[in-house]
Formats: sequence, C-alpha cells, structure tokens
Amino acid sequence: MFYCDNERHVLIMEDAGSLPSLKEFLISNPSSSLATEIGSALGEFLADLHIWGKGNQQLSDGFSSNQPARQVAAWRTAGRLVETAKTFDIVVPDVNLDQVAKDMSQEILKSQETFTMGDFWYDCPSTV
Repeated sequence: MFYCDNERHVLIMEDAGSLPSLKEFLISNPSSSLATEIGSALGEFLADLHIWGKGNQQLSDGFSSNQPARQVAAWRTAGRLVETAKTFDIVVPDVNLDQVAKDMSQEILKSQETFTMGDFWYDCPSTV
C-alpha cells in the first residue's frame, strides 16, 4: 500500500510486518560490541552524507526549498526541547533553553551549509 499527498504533506506506506525497531532489537540483544558497531557504522554514514551534501550545491539547492520538511525537523528536534526538559525535570544551570530551542529551530529552517534532518522528508512523485 502506498499513498502520497504533496499538498497536505502526507505519506502512508505499508510496513514490512512486525519487525522490531533498532531500539527494541538492541534491548533484546544486549551487546555493547553490537551497539558500538551499529553506532559507528551509522555515524560514519551520516558523516559521509553530510560531507557529500556540503560539497554538492545542486543537490543542496533542491533540498533547500523543502520548507515543510524543515519545519517538521525544527519542531521534532528543537521545538520540543523545553517541554521534554520539563517532563524529565532537566535543569541546565545558566542556560536559557527557550533561547537554545529558538536558535536551533532558526538554524534548521535557514541552513544552506548542508543537509538537515528534514531534508530526508519524502517528496511524492506527481503521479502515484
């Protein structure tokens, strides 16, 4: 099953069944060496993608126009910062979390340096 709506920014895809999430898998298979291997491989991939995206202006220009994705990424990463800190009673002395969240959101919304997380937001083809 696949449904996509560019105007409402909705993507619905049928999943592959009842596979565990990475978090569930690691919890059920506690091995620090496995977690280290997966984390290292993921970190290396993301670093390579960051470097590649930073040097590819044509690609960066294409993703820069995806403002809905940037807005979702800003909300997901920075927009919930203060609320999450309060939920878990996290206090950072001498740090204005409201300002940190605002600054982070602005960076995600305006960054032209390289990919931001929201750049991976799926863009539907014109026909599905």
